[in-house]
Amino acid sequence: GYTATSCPGPPVPADAKCALVKVAPAGTDVATRFVVNGTVYAPTAPVDISMNGVDSQVLTRGVVARTIRLGIKPAATYQRPTVGVPPETLLFTAYPDVQSKAATSASSQFVVCASPPPGGCPENAKAIGEQPTPLTANADLAPSPGNTSAALTLDGWDATALPSSAALDAVMLRVAHREEGDVGDVTVTATVNGIVCADETLPVNATAAMAEDLVDLKNCNLGDPAQLAGLTVTYGADLATRGTAATAYLDGMTLDLLADPLLRASVTFNGASATINQWSTLP
Repeated sequence: GYTATSCPGPPVPADAKCALVKVAPAGTDVATRFVVNGTVYAPTAPVDISMNGVDSQVLTRGVVARTIRLGIKPAATYQRPTVGVPPETLLFTAYPDVQSKAATSASSQFVVCASPPPGGCPENAKAIGEQPTPLTANADLAPSPGNTSAALTLDGWDATALPSSAALDAVMLRVAHREEGDVGDVTVTATVNGIVCADETLPVNATAAMAEDLVDLKNCNLGDPAQLAGLTVTYGADLATRGTAATAYLDGMTLDLLADPLLRASVTFNGASATINQWSTLP
């Protein structure tokens, strides 16, 4: 289903880093639907919408957000646009697809392995979506002393895909996870040089499929790729109060680096005919 409650509020604070709207159907579910007749205006927050088998327009007058992630899969018979655009001039920015992975990991209460084969090892959390089956880092939680919480920390983020002169416009943390049993809170904490700059509570994903959450690290002020050397990110899971057993499965955590735009353009549309009136590339 969809949620709009993961941000604190109301009102939503200007520095909110969670997705204001998140639509995440389970697996191939085609029943989940989210439609806005108008414009979604969230210039300070992410918007994250995924749906399967869509057979109608989802956003009739577009969306304005700090970051937008759309995983909209139309039905085979639907040939129209899934997102409409208003007649006003819009600014589009396209970035290279650059991801950063961690080099090292440390964990508490996660499975410990002498080497990183499949089977729940912390090393598996350095990548997302391995094929044919995602490799996860696993943590079993129980009421016995010391086993009620688990944490896994990644650091040593790779920025070699970017030139040293690049300026980071945004850094988005991508977390793929699911949880079973009596899970209480699922959190992600980011620090730069030991100072906490992001501390988010993620929705518990009790489904059989991995869910991906995006956390905007804008409050970490990562404007220079060299600053990634001081970044650490920790995923945590706690056993619920009076819970008896739970397991956390972390597929991985990676960074999406938005830097050095490939293209920035001003676009004017004719909504009636669905044509582009003007496309001007900006310096």
